[in-house]
Amino acid sequence: MEPVVKEKFFIVIRSKSRKGFCRGVIGHVEGELQNGELMAVLFCGSSNNGNSKTGGIVKKEDTYPLTRHQAQLLLYVSSLSKRLELLCNPQFFSAICELSHQDLVVVRHKKGHLPGLVKNLMQIGRNDNQEDLHMLGFEVEILTDRSFASKKSTPPPLFSAADIVQVVPPQVPLEVGSLVEVQSNSGLTVYGVIRWIGALKGKTGEWAGIELDYEVKGCSDGTYGGKRFFTCSGNKALFIPKKKCCPDPSFEESEDHVPPLTESEAFSVLVGKMKGIQGHINSCYLDATLFAESVMSFRKELGCDTFSTEEKPEEFITVLFQKVLCIGPLLKLSRGETFQDTYTLQIFLEKEQMCPMPTAQQLLDTSCLSSNLKFEVMPSCLIVQMPRFGSKYKMFSHIIPSVELDITDLLYNPRQCFLCGCLAEFECLQCLPDRRLAPGRIKQYCATCNTQVHTHPTRQGHSPTPLEVSTGTTTDAPMPRHTMQLFAVLCIQTSHYVSFVKCGSDPKSWLFFDCMADRCNDQSGYNIPEVCACPELGDFLSQSEEELACINPSQVPELVRRLLCDSYM
Repeated sequence: MEPVVKEKFFIVIRSKSRKGFCRGVIGHVEGELQNGELMAVLFCGSSNNGNSKTGGIVKKEDTYPLTRHQAQLLLYVSSLSKRLELLCNPQFFSAICELSHQDLVVVRHKKGHLPGLVKNLMQIGRNDNQEDLHMLGFEVEILTDRSFASKKSTPPPLFSAADIVQVVPPQVPLEVGSLVEVQSNSGLTVYGVIRWIGALKGKTGEWAGIELDYEVKGCSDGTYGGKRFFTCSGNKALFIPKKKCCPDPSFEESEDHVPPLTESEAFSVLVGKMKGIQGHINSCYLDATLFAESVMSFRKELGCDTFSTEEKPEEFITVLFQKVLCIGPLLKLSRGETFQDTYTLQIFLEKEQMCPMPTAQQLLDTSCLSSNLKFEVMPSCLIVQMPRFGSKYKMFSHIIPSVELDITDLLYNPRQCFLCGCLAEFECLQCLPDRRLAPGRIKQYCATCNTQVHTHPTRQGHSPTPLEVSTGTTTDAPMPRHTMQLFAVLCIQTSHYVSFVKCGSDPKSWLFFDCMADRCNDQSGYNIPEVCACPELGDFLSQSEEELACINPSQVPELVRRLLCDSYM
């Protein structure tokens, strides 16, 4: 009897070694050289099988060892980068490798994430060549695919390991009291708690009676076919096959580090109807500001007044940080000898001080200089309130959000002359809008530059303000600029709040959120929140300051127009 030879497979994790051995390629070890390098054969995944492609030499330290099963699963993943992403989460990849019949998973399917049951582990390819490494994929029955039941002869779709975004632990049985995620009769993803499990007359299999978190048209108060199974409010009881229930992912617990989603994965999770926060009565000020999950209980914590009446976002922010999260003020400000701690910064200025369509940077600089306001320390987060009062009054019809705010010259510390770099001793509010003097910069001067600039006939009437400079202070070394990046804008129009939120590092990675984008059934129905991708906002904000100053707001895309017209915080 011949001894069993242990096969050695690998994936290339570094591509510095040999031609053809790029990152993510799967290979088989044929032998090991004395210098530690590996003689290997590469496999090329295709729609039929994993044909051996070429042989060569690869450094052992440039590879990561795999079992045959792991290699077969990864070979069916067409994207080389996706193969490496799976290996970056070894616990998750291990769970995928151990999947078997009837295990519950969540897969990417038709631009969304849907629950499904693993039916088979399928070998992909023919047995033409014994040296071929056959790919492995998963046959998964999509639980929310209602058309599947009418097409029993059609095999379930095939998915690769990279298509699986969640493996539901099998040791978590669904029972009465379990929190679940299901799809309603109208196709919306809804959430609730199982109140009853059993058999229904005229139905096959095990069914579950679910009390939903909110009312949905076509549901009952706990009755089905004229018989009561449990009691709840009207239009909140949904009866559905138990196998179509999935544990609510919002309540999953994990003690391990969970890597962040990629931008493409985040968008597939966040974008769509019934995403974000569902609006309640006059709650959009809260929903758009918070933009988080499960806020109904939090609304009640704010008290009955703010639960169903329109409030100001700045009041909500103060309650949120101070009373609920117990976080101290984000800003430490000074005005001469007076100091103030606060959560938001309100813009105060005269309309005549600004151009018709100012930027947020210009508004911040002018307001702080006019009020003699300085930041004592660099803030970790800066929430700026535009010069308007809710939906009743706004000073400027359009405001351009600044993608980056430079607050270097608003910090209470030694500053440099913006012309020559020497120690600044004066600043001039009247020079700020002068575009001939480095547009967009606070005008602060050393003594020499201050004299020279203000000898110009158009500036002789200016009143430069002396700066406090400690004795012995110098600015010999270049001073770093302190900047902050824009990540969200809260907007209001006719008493309705919406928000634009940055989601990722790509300039186009912007989302638009409306907690009341649509409504189902008027008075007795419910609001439908929606999150939309908004790449056009990234395109718009990527323009230069000069280009933005010349734009016509009436000719920009609708969501960009809303941002310009309705920005509030």
